[in-house]
Amino acid sequence: MALNSEDLSSGFRHGKVMAFINERMSTHAKGPEFYLENLSLSWENVEDKLRAILEDRLVPIQAKEACAWSSLALGVRFAHKQSQLHRHRVQWLHDFAGLHRSAAQALASDMKLLTAQHEVERKEAAFQLQLTQASLAEVQKERDLLKWKLFKAVRLPSPALPRPAPPRHAPPRHAHSVLLPCPPPTPQCQGRSQLCLLFSRGFGLPRRQSQSGQAWPLSVGLEQKEQVKRRRRQGPLLLLLRLLKPQEEEDRRMRRGGKLPTRQKI
Repeated sequence: MALNSEDLSSGFRHGKVMAFINERMSTHAKGPEFYLENLSLSWENVEDKLRAILEDRLVPIQAKEACAWSSLALGVRFAHKQSQLHRHRVQWLHDFAGLHRSAAQALASDMKLLTAQHEVERKEAAFQLQLTQASLAEVQKERDLLKWKLFKAVRLPSPALPRPAPPRHAPPRHAHSVLLPCPPPTPQCQGRSQLCLLFSRGFGLPRRQSQSGQAWPLSVGLEQKEQVKRRRRQGPLLLLLRLLKPQEEEDRRMRRGGKLPTRQKI
């Protein structure tokens, strides 16, 4: 028998059908041979061989019928193989789709984790940027404060250096008056010389010289020294105002007497 009931790859499920086909193939010896020879061939090759047998006039009609039934059994066998192969392919595609689905879910979860991590990093970077900006603002404030302090220190006059005390054996400075030759002073020159002398003693500055390059008198009386010390404590601005006021009054009196020319208005 060409068809075996225990062969599951034959494609037939019922024994009566298999028995009838075996009976029809057994009518001629060419039938079972054609079935067994073409089991491993494709359906196209089997059909070509069957066409050649049917066109051959030397082959008897019983052999042609047996070969035709064998071709039918081979066609069912090939169809069964194709269905199994198709079923395996469908199962493989189903499993592959499941793998894709699981991979997509894993990628989605990873994307969520990465998004959350990036959001946390962004917030941390923004917080660090705010801290940096705040520290930069503090540094700028300190810089501006130091610049203001430096500018104020440069604008302020330097403190007067203490004068060395005169030696005990030396006579007091007010007891002797060292006068250098100087041109005859005018009233304006006297007031200016007194003002320059008081400012030089009040601010600790070196003594001024006259326009001719000669020094002014180096000593004054005790009362004038006391006045200078008192005015030094009161401040340089008040000292300037108080020293300029008697000079202006003296100029007014001299203008009234006709000794000084009046100022011309521009």
